[in-house]
Amino acid sequence: MTKKIFIAFLMTVLFIGVLYVLPQKVNAQETTSFKFIHITDTHIGSANGNKYSPAIVQDILTNYQDAGFIVHGGDITELGMPQEYQHYLEIIKPLKQPIYYLPGNHESRWTDAGKGYFKSFFGPTYTSWDYQGVHFIALDTSIAQGQHGSLDKEMLEWLKKDLAKVEKTVPVIMFAHHPVFFDEAIDATKFMDNDWDLWPIVKDYNIAGIFTGHGHKDLFWSVNEIPGIMTETVMDGGYSVIEVDKAKGELVVYNRLVEGQTYTEFARLPFKKPAVKSAVKITSPEQNKNISGSSFILKADLINWAVKPQKVEYKLEDFSWKPLDLVNNTYQKEIDLKEIEDGIRNIWVRAVHSNGKVYLDRVTFRIKQNENVKILWETSLSGGILHAPSASQQFLYIGDNSGRVYQLDQKTGKKNWEFKTGGPITDSPHYVDGKVYVGSADGKVYALKATNGQKLWEFSTGGAVIASPVVKGDKVFVGSSDFNFYTLDANTGKLAWNFTTGNTIASSAAVGTDTVYFGSWDNNLYAIDILTGQEKWRKQLGSQVYYAPAGSSPLYLKGNVYISTPAGKVFAFDGETGEQLWEVSAASGLSNPTVLNGAIIYSTTSGSVYALDPETGENVWQNDTRVTGYRSSPMLQGGNIILNGHKGKIISVNTTEENPVNWTINLGETYLFSNGTVNEDLFFIGTLGGKVVALEAEKGAMPKPFPLLAAFSDVLDHWARKDLNKLAKLGWISGFTDGSYRPDIPVTRAELAGMLTRYLNYTEPSSSFSSKFSDLEGHWAQHAIAALEEQGIAGGYKLKDKNVYKPDAKITRAEAAVMLTRALKIYAPPQEFTSSFSDINNHWAKEAIMALEEQKLISGYKDNEKLLFKPEGVLSRAEIGVILVRMSAR
Repeated sequence: MTKKIFIAFLMTVLFIGVLYVLPQKVNAQETTSFKFIHITDTHIGSANGNKYSPAIVQDILTNYQDAGFIVHGGDITELGMPQEYQHYLEIIKPLKQPIYYLPGNHESRWTDAGKGYFKSFFGPTYTSWDYQGVHFIALDTSIAQGQHGSLDKEMLEWLKKDLAKVEKTVPVIMFAHHPVFFDEAIDATKFMDNDWDLWPIVKDYNIAGIFTGHGHKDLFWSVNEIPGIMTETVMDGGYSVIEVDKAKGELVVYNRLVEGQTYTEFARLPFKKPAVKSAVKITSPEQNKNISGSSFILKADLINWAVKPQKVEYKLEDFSWKPLDLVNNTYQKEIDLKEIEDGIRNIWVRAVHSNGKVYLDRVTFRIKQNENVKILWETSLSGGILHAPSASQQFLYIGDNSGRVYQLDQKTGKKNWEFKTGGPITDSPHYVDGKVYVGSADGKVYALKATNGQKLWEFSTGGAVIASPVVKGDKVFVGSSDFNFYTLDANTGKLAWNFTTGNTIASSAAVGTDTVYFGSWDNNLYAIDILTGQEKWRKQLGSQVYYAPAGSSPLYLKGNVYISTPAGKVFAFDGETGEQLWEVSAASGLSNPTVLNGAIIYSTTSGSVYALDPETGENVWQNDTRVTGYRSSPMLQGGNIILNGHKGKIISVNTTEENPVNWTINLGETYLFSNGTVNEDLFFIGTLGGKVVALEAEKGAMPKPFPLLAAFSDVLDHWARKDLNKLAKLGWISGFTDGSYRPDIPVTRAELAGMLTRYLNYTEPSSSFSSKFSDLEGHWAQHAIAALEEQGIAGGYKLKDKNVYKPDAKITRAEAAVMLTRALKIYAPPQEFTSSFSDINNHWAKEAIMALEEQKLISGYKDNEKLLFKPEGVLSRAEIGVILVRMSAR
């Protein structure tokens, strides 16, 4: 399929919607029993998904055509590619039952991060329906460009309204891709950040069960009398058949495996909740209480327990479970505040019944102990936030998953205006010159007037726009899920050009002098001419989509381009030619870099933040914060580096070794998949829970250069930095007491002697040697000069009747050449060698200069058409450093 035909196909899918067919409403006569099917994780596009999906369709056709409907629990495709959706539809075509769909993380992680293709094929991402007196609800727990799960605020508001129409006694069965109420029951990896927000909404309803996928196995758990059921995946040959018997008041879950044709009862669940429910209730601290002092007492009561629980435990959201003590019928523990970091904290209590059922309660409280950081204000938006705010001097501009763009006051958090788009805002708006540019998952790019949010123009692409627009001059640069990269007129929104890639462009571009750089999920990094839209070069950096250079934005710095990949690599390329300069292994595939003191700063998902030398890729500094993140990137506040973990924790570090941590703070049990924005002493960040939080923290002083990046304080931006660093590591050169090297001042005869003795390892003359130079006594380089004198390398001057060395005199380039040839024992060039220097023909040091020239150890100066050596000129400390590096490579 050609690119043009393929893009036309995408446009049809997204905007005409001909492939979107809602499940037909089943007008079945009311019966006392029925069955339905739960399939999940087909992963069409993967080998196993393609193998087992047709087999399971055939199995349903053969054995379960009496099922009333089918629910697909997400991860329909492997990568969210349109052709994968198409393939899936071909596979399930023979099925006659209505099928209800919800997206999984494999839909939202890569190509279809805006979920536009999913909606075009299957409709809304969350929905509800009634069947045979039972209310069914399918929830969307997926996150744009994420593998984790979350319940968005806007969907939870919809759920409240949906359940309000249902009688409290009516059985309700729910579906979600990510396991709900799972992590605190099973002690597993935390799949979701805010599933507890579901509890106050559903606790008074008759929830018969919540069916999930994602974990690729059959599992059962029960929390607060709500059963959780994880279904085996289609890609592993399994699915669930659920038989509902209203007369008996129960539903029975059967596991079906197509290999071996097994049909096994997995769970038998009551359709009606008990009249008296057991529970656990935290009585202290109170919800949202500010706690101070040195400690507090955690207390919890058991309600309606006929037997003693197996265990009653507590934990903070980032710690393991610990036992509570039973004191006068109350479970309690004194909690030392020294063990708890500042901020918004959650504490859990769970009681485990002898039958394995778990009962939970959670309380949120606040702690303020650290004077280095405080929460200045919090503002709630209508949806979750996945990006950093954009800032003017006075205001913030930010979007959310409800599709709204807001202007907030930086001092108070007050909302001044909002603008509604037709889809989630997954990446940052871009504020520049009184305008706000923003992309939306509705497929459009918008330009808004910053003062009041008035729309100035909009531009429609063929897919969700999930990357932040970049503005330079009068142009807007932005990629889309329709596989195209667009350049628009910043004033009118008119298309200048577009460039087609092979997959979604999910991250912002970097703009150079006349070239724009961006990555695509098609595995390539592109360099495109800004004026013409023509490709200059591309580099394939990923072997598969999972490892493509698309999860983070490139960095353009001093003519070079830097990009990281999920394969744990960072690459450097010449921005003009595409020549690869270096490649290093560094786990930074989802981190956007920044620059501090000349070094490129990256972070990793495990919480390390490190600095790379832009010229070599060498790691010149690292701090292992252990604040695990997902899509977070390092941010600078003065000389401090701020890193946010995905589990609600933020840390500020500096580059000193003595006390590298400035402060830490927690924002509760919410994912931080957005980066923050800094304005002087203020730091702003959005949470997936839909809050914008302003922190007040003093910005750090600019640190000294990283010693491994710049061995001396004044060589960071010097042309000879790299060579001087090498010599400093070798111990061949040293600087001054103030930490400087002073690279551009002339080197003295004593300094050259010191450097050469270190190079030659002639640190001292022999004990029997006596120098002829009369001006060395007490000089700091006395022994070095004498050592070279003994070896016949250092010569001097006749001053009246004395031999002098003149150690503090500036050495000429000719004198240095002679000393260097003596040290290297190369006194003359080959006879056939011809010098390029035009000013040494009659010079006394001609042979030495030519010997060094022939060995490519020295270079000269261009003067019109001539090349000069300037033998009587001085040699700078930087120049001698470069020569020594060349000598070391011989």
